[in-house]
Amino acid sequence: MVKFSTAALKRAVVADAKRKAAFPTLFRPESARYPKLQRTEREGQALLTDFYRQAGLNTRNFNRLRKEHSAELSRILEAEKAAAIKRAARVKGTVHSSIIGQAQALQQMTTGNEFFPYPSYNLDKPILIWARPHPNVISDSHIESYNNWAKFRFTSGADSGYETLSFYYLWSNPSPYYAVINATTFVSATGHLKAVATGGLSGIDPTSRYSGIAVTAGLGLWQWWVTPPSHAPYTTQLFAEFEVSASFWDKSATADVSDGAQLTQSMFLVPPNATVIVEALVSVSYWQGHGHMEADFESGDFRVACPVVLISVLTPPSGAVVN
Repeated sequence: MVKFSTAALKRAVVADAKRKAAFPTLFRPESARYPKLQRTEREGQALLTDFYRQAGLNTRNFNRLRKEHSAELSRILEAEKAAAIKRAARVKGTVHSSIIGQAQALQQMTTGNEFFPYPSYNLDKPILIWARPHPNVISDSHIESYNNWAKFRFTSGADSGYETLSFYYLWSNPSPYYAVINATTFVSATGHLKAVATGGLSGIDPTSRYSGIAVTAGLGLWQWWVTPPSHAPYTTQLFAEFEVSASFWDKSATADVSDGAQLTQSMFLVPPNATVIVEALVSVSYWQGHGHMEADFESGDFRVACPVVLISVLTPPSGAVVN
């Protein structure tokens, strides 16, 4: 059986993220990182400001109104977030209890001999709860049988990025024969999202001022017996996705997340006595230009939970062919 440690798992996850980063699917250069882009944008802003001033616009008053507008927008967004926290408190546990109910129902079905005639396993405690690329976004976490959860929150003004919160479970094939398995997990998330696109005098082209967010639940199986460890393509479910654009004035959008997902990986082949790492996750990705965002799965009763992973073995433990 392959030797395992949480430190080795963290190294494998980081290495996998670096390999993926070498082939980005989306690239939007951030001007702050490229001096020539920053210089041309600054010069363009100065030209527009001169144009508006010569046309008779009182740019000082306009900027004052923009600041007042931004301050009022921030107040409205904070009030909306406070209302979202109250809504989450009123339905506390509803989403989480519903996925636990589904997990327990499937568990009872798999313990019978009719549907899955071969052994099934309930992985009710993760070996690790971790976040990437910044583990410190996790503010609190808890591991207990059927009661595994974590809280995280982050803000960003970068052009693009992501934060992923993962629950890792371990299963080893106890048989000296190949096993084909199904892996099913249940993930729930309750939180609040905010995207703000910053306006300005250069807002003639609103396509340059935007902020977007997407939240996805996922399930992946890591082949711990290969070097380096690798995973099969993730099964995913979208929880939320939206984008907002601005022109002269700041624009914003918010969204509540209160959802659960049942995710399954089917017909996964595991060598004799080999180890599988099951990763259940919630990932927040964002993209923006002249904007900023916040993903809050921390305040009040906000959280992400993954109570259990169910492993159903579809092949006989003896390796014999059953007709």
